[in-house]
Amino acid sequence: MTMTKGIEVIFFLVCFTGPSIIHCHTANDESGCGKSMGCYTCADNIDDCKADKKYVLTYKKDGDYIEFEMSGKKQWVAVGFNSKKNSMPGTDAVMCATISGDVKLQHYDLTTKSLPQKTDPLPPQITFIDGNYTDGKTTCRFKRKIDASERSLKSLDTTHYLVFAYGPVAGSKPGYHTWRATTDKEVNVQIAASIIGGSTIDAMIKAHGSLMTLAWMCFAAIAIFMARYMRLVWEDEKLLGQKVWFTVHRGLMILVIIFNTIGIVLIFVHRKGWSEGIGAHPYTGIITFGLALIQPIMAFFRPHPDEAKRYIFNWAHRTVGLSALVLGVVTLFLAVFIKFLDLEKTGLPPLIVFCVGVLIVLLFDIYFCSQQASNKQENITAEADAEKNKRYDAVEEMEELKSMPSLSSSGRCLRLALFGFVVLLALTTSLSLVIIIAMK
Repeated sequence: MTMTKGIEVIFFLVCFTGPSIIHCHTANDESGCGKSMGCYTCADNIDDCKADKKYVLTYKKDGDYIEFEMSGKKQWVAVGFNSKKNSMPGTDAVMCATISGDVKLQHYDLTTKSLPQKTDPLPPQITFIDGNYTDGKTTCRFKRKIDASERSLKSLDTTHYLVFAYGPVAGSKPGYHTWRATTDKEVNVQIAASIIGGSTIDAMIKAHGSLMTLAWMCFAAIAIFMARYMRLVWEDEKLLGQKVWFTVHRGLMILVIIFNTIGIVLIFVHRKGWSEGIGAHPYTGIITFGLALIQPIMAFFRPHPDEAKRYIFNWAHRTVGLSALVLGVVTLFLAVFIKFLDLEKTGLPPLIVFCVGVLIVLLFDIYFCSQQASNKQENITAEADAEKNKRYDAVEEMEELKSMPSLSSSGRCLRLALFGFVVLLALTTSLSLVIIIAMK
């Protein structure tokens, strides 16, 4: 008996502390991967998963059954089968969850986007073999009959996209997944194969994120800066029959609306409706989209520049525009923190750099405002002194102004330099985030 326990201890140390890619047990080992059994390991670009073998799956045919083993560094770990790539609805999922210290095998039929319902009792075609929870890792083995007679089970005698996920347990119920991936191709689990990596973000989600990033971090940021600071710099220059600043501002904002519209359509088509269970991101996103749509409508009905109520439009247009930009960036932050996208570590730095750059611009804005207020006060004082002394020689004043350094010239250079900084900031940060999204 003592010898048996000693062997078990040695076995535990080898299996759970060794450097093998596949979780070790008596039936499977690393040498059988792709030969006697199928294996899944995390993709090279999924840093959070590959760092400590946070998700591993092996499977092999055993008569009329497929035997699975999976492990993950969370309280629940799951594998699912779906006929569609990167789709949660329609997934037939088997989960091993650690509840009150015990590993329990559960089945879920994800028929809709709403919270999945556990199949109770467990279908007889699925049999729990063993499981344990050690050092924050849930590990379990189970077998499942190839020919499924249950309506909620997909037959394993054909190919499916495999869906992998793990997450925490809240009380006695599994919480929302913190990581998810799908195989790039359909897999036949009756055939031993090595599956390296998988797609964590669907192409439509990538397109949605890239379009929104370019719209708000690049186009909107440059357009708002152009309207705020560059109208005095290019006051007389024309482009396409309009002032340069206005043509560029309008063109970029049209792109913002186009990119937002395409992005919204893509995500609604992909999700087949409203996205649930991912926090405030969809709500802030749709509000931002609404604010973006208000802007051209407001601009279409704007009063003539000489009309008395023009200032109302100016303030309304400015307020809605700035609100849309701020909320758009907030929505991007919320997207980065969506767990299954796995963007928090790599996607956060470009957003932080962008915000720091915007803060620098705001400091210059304070400087510009203080300079304008100071110049205005000096003009008021000079006019009062001239009126008091009754000595106002226009010719003499013009000669003095010619000999003084031109404030407008220095201000123009400063604005041009700041414009170059904003363009560089917007392009580098937005393109960096787009590349990060595309590589997922």
